[in-house]
Amino acid sequence: MKIHPFFPLLLLLASAVPAFSDPGGVPPAREITMTDCVEAALRGNIDVAVSRSEREAADLAVPMEEAVFLPRFTGDLSYSRSIGPTGSSIAGTLTIDQSAWNFEAGVKELLRSGTTLSLSFENQRLDAGT
Repeated sequence: MKIHPFFPLLLLLASAVPAFSDPGGVPPAREITMTDCVEAALRGNIDVAVSRSEREAADLAVPMEEAVFLPRFTGDLSYSRSIGPTGSSIAGTLTIDQSAWNFEAGVKELLRSGTTLSLSFENQRLDAGT
């Protein structure tokens, strides 16, 4: 019977594997409860993570929708000035100097019944001189 040339090499490698293996590398077995198993499965489940983030986003959306019913305050203050030629030189002046102040303030609120309640104040002052 003829021995294959790779057989001694194979025998040498097979005998070396147990010598290099680490018998202390295997962790001891531990018992887990059904609750631990379910918690570990839920922790790694992507569908549960997506559902949790959707719920958190929905919780944040409620205050944003309720903000529609908060009152809105508005205000405006403006000033303008114009210097232009007069239509007549009878008065002795060739230009007219006009300045205008405009002030507006208001509050507007959407009631839960769908009605809009608003209160506003408008004031305008016009000064004209020569």
